[in-house]
Amino acid sequence: MARLGLVEALGAVGPPALPALLTGLTACPNPVVRRSCGKALAKLGDARSVAPLITTMTTDADAVTRASAAGALARVGLPAATALLAVLAQEGGEEEEEEEEGGSGGAAGNGSGDGDAVDGATVHGGMTAKGHAAWALSFMGPAAGEVLLEAAGGGHGGGDDVRCAAVAALGGIASGDVLPAMAAGGGALGADDDWGDDADAGTDADADADSSDDATPAGGVGGGAPPTPGGDLKARAVAALTAALATDPAPRVRIEAGTGLANAGAAAVAAPLLLARLARPPGGPPPAAAGAEAGEAAEERRAAAMSLMKLRHTPAVAALAAAAADEGEAPTVRAVARLAVTTLRRMEEEAAAAEGEDEWA
Repeated sequence: MARLGLVEALGAVGPPALPALLTGLTACPNPVVRRSCGKALAKLGDARSVAPLITTMTTDADAVTRASAAGALARVGLPAATALLAVLAQEGGEEEEEEEEGGSGGAAGNGSGDGDAVDGATVHGGMTAKGHAAWALSFMGPAAGEVLLEAAGGGHGGGDDVRCAAVAALGGIASGDVLPAMAAGGGALGADDDWGDDADAGTDADADADSSDDATPAGGVGGGAPPTPGGDLKARAVAALTAALATDPAPRVRIEAGTGLANAGAAAVAAPLLLARLARPPGGPPPAAAGAEAGEAAEERRAAAMSLMKLRHTPAVAALAAAAADEGEAPTVRAVARLAVTTLRRMEEEAAAAEGEDEWA
């Protein structure tokens, strides 16, 4: 407890405490102290902490410490965005990382001496390094808008993981839901939020031991609350999502784009593209018997049906009803299509009833 008190005091000191906090984050054998150092660094939001935080996020043996580092990187904001995209650009997708969980590798300590960054972030359980990087980017919002637009368009390595994370973050900008886990007060991440614990809930019995920090307003070098989304950036985010939905080669990127547009209520641009994605190619093999590629395509059709329902796009009822009745379609797609048809028809009935009441009024 004395060490935790010292870490809290160092966090209150501000930028002069940065070297001591970085030493605690990277060298202390006690994971609870490392977690607390991560939270204290989030208070500072200092761009000079990016490299050690990236190392901790990708190699530390403790899942909550890795989450604390990711939260601190999110708080640093734009100066950390490129480094996070570099993590996402590393070879090996999320599926490959998940397959490695439970294998050998990584030290029992903080893992900072481990040469394999991605492995060190997966073998101990919890969210993968790429998952943490995508999570941190999603919390930056408009502060990283230009970088996210570049990444969604194929920059910063241009891999599927990079584009998927960038598109997901742009979806938050387009919908105005930039920092969903951050409370009121300018959208700043309160230092007493349990983001470090929640990101890997259930990974450690004493995960809450260091979650008693007092709330501190955003600040520090490279930190601060991001601006409210709107105007040109929001329109550009919608345009980037539309382009991704229409042309991106990866189904999961298109799914993220469609979901972002649906959350933004962009029916005019999204609905025609989603209807095209909903249609199953004629004469193709049943999705359940056609392997992983057909499974991805079926998941994209399921997501398209869900997004059309979110958009309240009643003109899609006929296409959704056809998907629900298609015996060659995947069961998950048919189930969502049926739900969407029921929901949209109810909306049509309610709208007709309201119109009738207005005529009698």
